[in-house]
Amino acid sequence: MIRIIRKVFPVCLAREQNVVLLLLLLLLLLLLLLLLLLLLLLLLLLLVLVLVLVLVLVLVLVLVL
Repeated sequence: MIRIIRKVFPVCLAREQNVVLLLLLLLLLLLLLLLLLLLLLLLLLLLVLVLVLVLVLVLVLVLVL
């Protein structure tokens, strides 16, 4: 793995420490992306719940009135 990365980026990554740092940064970025996706999913779920509640309230009001 490290050899492949070295072959791809010979200039930037002369040492293995740089490779480890880059891998850690990539992992952090992936974690941040996952967190953002989870937040977006939660927001979508909240929006759906709110829409359902509004629809139910409207239906109840229409039926009552």
